[in-house]
Amino acid sequence: MIASELLGTKRFTAQLKEQYTSITKRAFEQLVGEKINDRLKVAMAPESVSIADPVAPPPQGNVNDLESKNQASSGAAISTTADEIEAFHTVRAVLYGTVQAKRIFMRDSQSYCAILFDDNNRKPICRLRFNNTKQLRFGLFDERREEVIHELQSIEDIFNFAESLRLTAVSYVEGSSKN
Repeated sequence: MIASELLGTKRFTAQLKEQYTSITKRAFEQLVGEKINDRLKVAMAPESVSIADPVAPPPQGNVNDLESKNQASSGAAISTTADEIEAFHTVRAVLYGTVQAKRIFMRDSQSYCAILFDDNNRKPICRLRFNNTKQLRFGLFDERREEVIHELQSIEDIFNFAESLRLTAVSYVEGSSKN
């Protein structure tokens, strides 16, 4: 069937059959290999948006682009909003001089957006609960690593919690230097 379209009026001999069988088999194996690699890449991709470079611009594209990328990688409706990105940069600005900016990461999930130290979910600096745009909520961690949620009027209110953010980040730096 495949050869008849390519050969036209030529005869389909046993030698041509062998060639087409070999070519078709390799093409099929390559196609299956590519599909497997694509699935592995999606499975191995982090479920977060990580911004490690302190001079890197915010992710390119609009919020819908980020949302579709997050949905593709995790199968769930995760959307990283412009407010979350702005809040992330605000937290990095607050922590400037306390810790290196390259050690601060952002990881978005369905219920909150975590800002982490060393991209480690066991070292959360704060959580942004911005899913309800009418009610911005900001989670800080106390000395027992329990989250305390605060209401924000605007993203700039994060600066009011600068000392708590610095104490949390310093505790992680001191904890990692002891090990």
